[in-house]
Amino acid sequence: MIVKDFDLDEVFLLSEILDKMNLKIDTSKLTGKVSTDKLENIDDVKALGKDTLIAVIAELITDAIKNVWKAKNLVVKLISNLTGIKPEEVKKMGLKQLKEFFTELIEQPDFKIFLKSAGE
Repeated sequence: MIVKDFDLDEVFLLSEILDKMNLKIDTSKLTGKVSTDKLENIDDVKALGKDTLIAVIAELITDAIKNVWKAKNLVVKLISNLTGIKPEEVKKMGLKQLKEFFTELIEQPDFKIFLKSAGE
């Protein structure tokens, strides 16, 4: 479905999308829920890390779903840019097609670099 590499134009567009959607990780919420009292070995630490990551991802996904309307035209533009599908057609895409698009997007090497950089 994706026919174009994730390049600088998409970096700017995705940055604008994230800003409009006001997506942030509220670490204060996480630190209050994390208990280190019962960490006895490396497996406990790994489990805590995994649980924390799942909580962060769940919070981001929930916030993204709640706020995607704020950036709907930009999201349509991003999908259109990367797929070559006209914006009018992107707006008609079903959930299966959208899932396919976002699955492909997160597998793109340059997108992974963007995410890693954004998290630093």
